Amino acid sequence: MSTFALGPMQVRRSGYGAMQLAGPYAFGPPPDRATAIGVLRAAVAAGVDHIDTAQYYGPGVVNDLIRDALWPYPDGLAIVSKVAVWPDDSGAVLRSGDPDRLRQGIQDNLRSLRVGPLAAVNLRLPGGGRIDARFDDQLAAMVAARDEGLIAGVGLSNVSLGQLRHAAAGTGIVCVQNLFHLAFRCGTPVLEECLRRGIAFVPFCPLGWPRGPDNPVLASPVVIQTAARLGITPAQVALRWLLQLAPNVLLIPGTDPWTCYHQPKQPPGQSGNGQGVVLCYAVCVRSAAGAQAATANTRAKRRGVCGPLRRGRPGRRSRPCVLVPGGDDAPASRAGKDGLPRRGWPGPQAAARSRAAVPQAAMLRAAVPRAAVPPVAARARHRPVPGG
Repeated sequence: MSTFALGPMQVRRSGYGAMQLAGPYAFGPPPDRATAIGVLRAAVAAGVDHIDTAQYYGPGVVNDLIRDALWPYPDGLAIVSKVAVWPDDSGAVLRSGDPDRLRQGIQDNLRSLRVGPLAAVNLRLPGGGRIDARFDDQLAAMVAARDEGLIAGVGLSNVSLGQLRHAAAGTGIVCVQNLFHLAFRCGTPVLEECLRRGIAFVPFCPLGWPRGPDNPVLASPVVIQTAARLGITPAQVALRWLLQLAPNVLLIPGTDPWTCYHQPKQPPGQSGNGQGVVLCYAVCVRSAAGAQAATANTRAKRRGVCGPLRRGRPGRRSRPCVLVPGGDDAPASRAGKDGLPRRGWPGPQAAARSRAAVPQAAMLRAAVPRAAVPPVAARARHRPVPGG
């Protein structure tokens, strides 16, 4: 399985997002605490060495689960959290980026996780892309925490391209966490900038949002058809697509609490404490990572799983279509006006070519008719998403 740098650590590109281990809407205790702890232990046993969390998940619930499940932590485990978001007593998310609160948030994470320093902490921004004195003060507080040894690296979340460039000009940024998935690609310029600078890009909501039948990724007929053709799940298709975009993409998919707790799928010979749940998750992650590694050797056979990046611009909708149906050996292609696929065209490899130390992204672009994706895909970006 390939790896990428996350601050001073090298982590496998398939990690685990722990937000959904809490109760519904990341608030309150999980339906089954023993199962949640089993999920975490089995994830690490399956090879996961990058866990994403936050003190406001629960609040405090997910960090407590991680500590109870994994402490003392195995060598090489990178735990990443985020600050500037606070929950009230009802679970509503409040934002406070005051420098003093940022430091307090970092210390709350260290105390609840019983760890120090954290591999990275993301400064969670409210959106809008503002670059002002407040943003500089927030960055200064994060840098001070790093220099004092509280955290090993500074990350950014929900960041604009301008904010990323401004921050990176003043200090080292180790990771960026932004909303990004098959049907939402407005973050392409940020991904390309991260690739150029050697910064890890960590898409949150990698399987789309909202959940359920309106999910623009997992409910896409094209994704479903591709999954059926390849004998894998729609989630595996979505994760494979992300891994093949660029070598700096790190995944943090989570486990759906309703699927995990109410309909656990136990593989033969496995039982109890979330083992079956995580093994199903691990199969999904390993398959995605395996596809990325196998691409170098059997690229021609994998091209049917690749998808495009399309630069998003404010006020302009990115085309949500992603995959071209076809045989296992069909090359990635772009649909012409006549609806017939045409030869594939390169994606954001240009940034990779300019950096000899970073291998070229294994991706070919493709597109399908707009009608192949549910109309909700074009509207999903306007709906609220989890804290990420």
